[in-house]
Amino acid sequence: MYPYLTEIFNASPAVPGINGEPYYAGMLDAEGGTEKSELYCRSAMYGSVLSGGLGGHIYGAGGWGGGLWSGEVEDASPTPIWEVIKWRSGEQMRHLRTFVLSEGSRYKELVPSVELLNPSRTGEEKSCIGWAYCAGTSEKDLFLLYFDSK
Repeated sequence: MYPYLTEIFNASPAVPGINGEPYYAGMLDAEGGTEKSELYCRSAMYGSVLSGGLGGHIYGAGGWGGGLWSGEVEDASPTPIWEVIKWRSGEQMRHLRTFVLSEGSRYKELVPSVELLNPSRTGEEKSCIGWAYCAGTSEKDLFLLYFDSK
């Protein structure tokens, strides 16, 4: 999905890209509410924005089974909404604003620049581990970077 966000970013005329379907906590091989799921959520959040999705990023939890995005409220649900809203992966989303606005409105000058990182893609293609992201200004005087912990 990240190359698509960069493609949208580079469209003419320019349009804001939004990743409306990122990784949702509890998907793939990371059980919701775990550190691995938190890492996957962070990677999706920063990866989306630094790949050109400066229009926004959404958060979802409960994996394929629903939870937050489907409003699971039945007691029998494996991911009821009242449980998934407590997962730490959602709480970490608030840091995106601070990160992107750390240099004020200069975020508007950022251009996806993953090619400046080496290596940037050491993980599996359908994974959220082993990826790094970069966006910088054309003057190369400001860069925002994200590296996961693996």
